[in-house]
Parts: sequence; structure tokens; C-alpha cells
Amino acid sequence: HHHWATAQRFIDTEKHDKCIILGDYFDDFGDTPKDSEATALWLRDKILPNPDIIPLIGNHDQYYLYPKSYDYVKGSGYSPEKFDIIRQILHKEHWDRFKYYHIHEGFVFSHAGLTVHLWKQFLQNEIEDSIPNPITLEYFDKIFGQYLEKNINCVYLNAPAPLLLPGWDRGGMVRYGGPVWCDYRSFAPIKGINQIFGHTPQRIPSILTQNKFGSINTFSARDYTNRRDSILKNSTSINFCLDTHNQHYVIIENGQVEIYEAQLGVSFTELLKYAIPENPLSNLT
Repeated sequence: HHHWATAQRFIDTEKHDKCIILGDYFDDFGDTPKDSEATALWLRDKILPNPDIIPLIGNHDQYYLYPKSYDYVKGSGYSPEKFDIIRQILHKEHWDRFKYYHIHEGFVFSHAGLTVHLWKQFLQNEIEDSIPNPITLEYFDKIFGQYLEKNINCVYLNAPAPLLLPGWDRGGMVRYGGPVWCDYRSFAPIKGINQIFGHTPQRIPSILTQNKFGSINTFSARDYTNRRDSILKNSTSINFCLDTHNQHYVIIENGQVEIYEAQLGVSFTELLKYAIPENPLSNLT
């Protein structure tokens, strides 16, 4: 949402092999075409030339990606003036660098996540014997990629693309929002698939897990950090909602997610070493 200087500071100060940005580069309350111009120039000149950065598409980006005549994906924040200035800067070869999802370090990254409700709809057309149990990332990538391609083709046929539209919880026409629109309140985990996404604002990152018996649990960043080993041991999937208005980011190493407080550049593990216990009296004997 135009806070590209903050994002660039994270990129410049944290050592990384890959950097994955979860989308929504454009649009903010009261923004102007000049703001859109500055953000588009940052993307063109700093982000897209860097092969180590994976830029994902958010709901506030995709309507600048597709032809102006395609009305289905337009939402709050869109304006023809911003469209024109963005498209003067970002051309097809630039938009081709953006992705709807990316798989890395055992996680599926997307702007808003893919809920199990849509995943089950995908599997209805698959032969039951061909569906692996548990679901593998390779199979997920194959099926999700197929449905995403079909929906992108709908755009260029000027037909509705359900997977790219907002769900009922965001005032849309489809039951469940897809990877750029899924509201965290409607998200449900896919067994065996770990996800990292944003889109739904949180005060601090929220973690949603599913255990082997199917029950779903929600943890705060503090709970996750304090109980990480036991949470991971008992979970068949773990999902992170990271939209805290640029106040947090995560670093993943060897498949382990560490949450960082952005202003301090300090991990929650370090912060909790000096934190006051939730109930100080519990340590008294």
C-alpha cells in the first residue's frame, strides 16, 4: 500500500537467499496517481530486476494487471487515472514477473491464502484413486496451478474468474474468496499444506493449525514462539496470517518460521527473553 520505503529497508538490512513479498503494492486511503507512480517505479527499478525477489499479486494489484475493460476484479481503490500511470511504467514483461502463489521451504505463499473449501471443490473433478493421502506439495501445485490457469484464461475471454473474485465476506459474488481475496475469518486449513499469507489485517501475526484429529487451533505470535516445538509436533498444517501493516515479517530457515518485530528488527524469540510473564505470580512459590 505504497509503503515501499519500509519494505525496501527490510530487504536491504536482512540477509536472505529469497525474498517473498505478499502483494498489495498499490492503493491506500487518500492516495493519488503520484503515489501509484512512485510505487510502480520502485517495482520496476528495484524489485523486478532482482531474481531473488518473488513478488506476489494482491487484490489491489490485479486490476492494474488486466485490461481496463475487465470489470470483474475491480474493487475499492481502483481508478482509471491510477491505472493509466501504472500501465505506462509496468509493461507485460514486468507483470510476467508477478505470481499468484509461490512454494518455498515447505510453504505455499499467496496474498490471502487458499481455503480448504475451494480446495475440496477442485478435488470433486479428480479421480479419487489419484488423490494422494496425505496431499503433497507437488500435487497441490499441479491442481492449484490448473485451476488458476483456467481462471486467468477467463479474464482474457472477458468472463468471470471465480478464483480471482472476492467472497461473500468481502461483499463479492462467490461463496469463498480465492488466493487474493480469502478473508482470514473464512480461511480453513488444507490438511498437509502449510501456508503463509496476508490480506486480513491483524494486530500481530496470527497462526492457525490443524491437528491429526482435524481440530483447528489459533495461536498468537507469542504463544507460537513459546510453544513452537509442541505446536509443530501436533500439527498436520500450520498457517500464518502476516498482514500487520508492515509491523512484522518472518524469516524462514530450514523450514522453521521466526517472526520479527519490524521496527526493532528483533525476533519474537529474543523479545520474549526479556518479556514480563503473562502472570508474574505464576513464578512465585
